[in-house]
Amino acid sequence: MSGRRAQKRRMKATHDDTTFTLTGEVWSSTYPLEELPKWLRWYRGQKRRFAKAGDSYDATIAALETLAAELGITVPEDDERAADEEQQA
Repeated sequence: MSGRRAQKRRMKATHDDTTFTLTGEVWSSTYPLEELPKWLRWYRGQKRRFAKAGDSYDATIAALETLAAELGITVPEDDERAADEEQQA
């Protein structure tokens, strides 16, 4: 082992009345608040589809899940499977 410790990825999600912003170590992007469930489903789907990416999506998923909970938005896991099927159709 090289002695270097794996760095934990960090992601922050903030919001105002109409938008939310994801801010990582090297990028940030702002989206309409009503798209929060869509983006949470998308990142969960990426993690499921690209297992070789390891924990790449974990910080973003955690930030979005925390924001959704804060706002009282529920995005069930079942929704992702439906979204996957919808994308493949």
